[in-house]
Amino acid sequence: MTNVIALQKIFFRFFFTISLSLFCDQLHAGFDPKLTWKTIHSRHFRIHYHHGEDHIALKAAHYAEESYLVLERNFQWSPKDTIHIVVSDNSDSANGAATVFPYLQVNIFVVPPVNIPGLENFDNWLKMLLNHELTHIFHLDMVHGINAIVKKVTGNYWCPNCVSPPWLIEGLATYEETMTTSKGRGRSSYLEMILRMSVLDNHFPKIDQMNRYYEDWPYGSSPYYYGVMFHLYLQKQFGHDAIVQFLHWYASMPVPFLLDRGAIKAFGKSFYELWNDWQKELNVQYQSEKTEREKQHLNNGIQLTHHQLELGDPIYFGDSEHIVFGVPSSTSASSLYILDTKNKKQQKFTEFFSSHLSADEHAKRFVYIKGDGGGKYNLYYNAYIYELSQKEKYRLTFNKKTDDDDSIRSSAIAISSDGTKVIVVQNSGGYQQLIMGNIFIPKKNSNTQKKHTIIIADTKTLSPFNRHVFYGRPTFHPTKQEIAVPVSDEIGLQYIEIITFDRKIIQRIGYEPALDLDPVFSKDGKYLYFVSDRNGISNVYAYNVTTHESYQITNVTGGVFHPTVSNDNTKIAYRGYSKAGFDIFETKLDVSKWKNIYIPYLSITEEITALALTSTISKESIDLSLNSEFKIKDYNPYE
Repeated sequence: MTNVIALQKIFFRFFFTISLSLFCDQLHAGFDPKLTWKTIHSRHFRIHYHHGEDHIALKAAHYAEESYLVLERNFQWSPKDTIHIVVSDNSDSANGAATVFPYLQVNIFVVPPVNIPGLENFDNWLKMLLNHELTHIFHLDMVHGINAIVKKVTGNYWCPNCVSPPWLIEGLATYEETMTTSKGRGRSSYLEMILRMSVLDNHFPKIDQMNRYYEDWPYGSSPYYYGVMFHLYLQKQFGHDAIVQFLHWYASMPVPFLLDRGAIKAFGKSFYELWNDWQKELNVQYQSEKTEREKQHLNNGIQLTHHQLELGDPIYFGDSEHIVFGVPSSTSASSLYILDTKNKKQQKFTEFFSSHLSADEHAKRFVYIKGDGGGKYNLYYNAYIYELSQKEKYRLTFNKKTDDDDSIRSSAIAISSDGTKVIVVQNSGGYQQLIMGNIFIPKKNSNTQKKHTIIIADTKTLSPFNRHVFYGRPTFHPTKQEIAVPVSDEIGLQYIEIITFDRKIIQRIGYEPALDLDPVFSKDGKYLYFVSDRNGISNVYAYNVTTHESYQITNVTGGVFHPTVSNDNTKIAYRGYSKAGFDIFETKLDVSKWKNIYIPYLSITEEITALALTSTISKESIDLSLNSEFKIKDYNPYE
């Protein structure tokens, strides 16, 4: 026994030195040392959280224990060590991470993934995130046979599953994220779109290309997207138990990388053969669907660009014949470009980029968000404004003192058609609120101008944090004191609300599981255009705000996102998807060619008040804190 302990110390020191050298570049970030931390002790977890995250942390403890039981049943195995979960609000990246060395740990950022393609398909975002990250723990920590013996010597640094290909590691976690919730990326129309177009355009990747360095679209997301769909195919063909059989077999193999031997044992074929079979099945399915769709009237619009990238939102510029949109670049400065819709020529407009743009009626003033705030220890998305006349960008603030840390932390922003107001979706502690205010233009050579800040004054909270719903990207009505905004509630319903400036909800459109996103009013305010995947593919729809009639405008094979209306009210431009990314498309607005459909709506007058909309979350958190299995203590790094 003494020899085993000695060997463990040697291995620990060796691997700790390697880990420190590999990750030392990340150590400078960490957490603000001023934060006060506490720990929730539960049966299988230690949940560490800082001040202000009490409710989220208690919910995380509850969901983690629920997830543990589900994953224990699904994997027919469970980790022996306590799992540490760090709950933090120091980033606006809707993400998490998991590691098994030197101990089992999950990090989660408390940000709902509202505006992230594929991830916005959630019912309970916190539970979905925990299910995904805990799947990594269950999977990577699994060892049997000789591997279990070696692990007793090396500790968690012996991890055969850690050298599995990314499509297996991330595909499995995204598969469990889908199977353990009512939504998840495996049910996303966005992922389905990527598979469909890669098959129809003969651009389907090989299994050995599925890594984080895949050079074609969708780049590093490929292991997640293709991986989850491949796991769902395996589950459909062979059952969940066959997947678990493979995992247990691989965890017992002393020599890694022999995946095909395990695949033959569990599925009867190698993964190369299974991948090809899956591709053939998808080809039959999508070709059949395409044939049926072509029998209908297809309105794919006119393609104006050929970038095939993750382009930014299009915005009509001035005369309805020009469009501004963002073009990212990995080799030079990402920029906004201006496109002439007649000759399809484009040129650089200005050197800044944001995928989420909003502009006034004449595109003289742009607002956008950018991930560059939070100081040394945080990474937040802040709100900015670009003044075309000055060719200058300014940071937006609510604070007249314009300190260094007074930026407006937000996930989305929109500007009114007259360029005088903004509506901001503000993040904090896993919740969101809507704030509206007037743009205060600083005087020339004033202190705020020198600091490149613009103050948002006379602010009004249209929807408070304690309403506990999540918001997509809002838009202003062109003439009325109203906004439209996508809403995701806590039971998985997504819909669009029209809210007045005096905090009244007057209409809800699409109150159902379909994703309804990217609203924009027609220039006369008669119609609300938006994107919906209610027929399985994201298309543009129109809703008459007076008669409540609804119409389908586009009927594409790929997908449509972020429509914008021309100033003469005769056209819409949008981001359209093809085999390898997005481009800008345009189509004419001809009501006679629209397809009349039914979309559920509620015409109501519901005042948004903090009292009326106090959520059961707070009560649930109080109940959780009384749970005898949960003990809350001051954080102790030695426990």
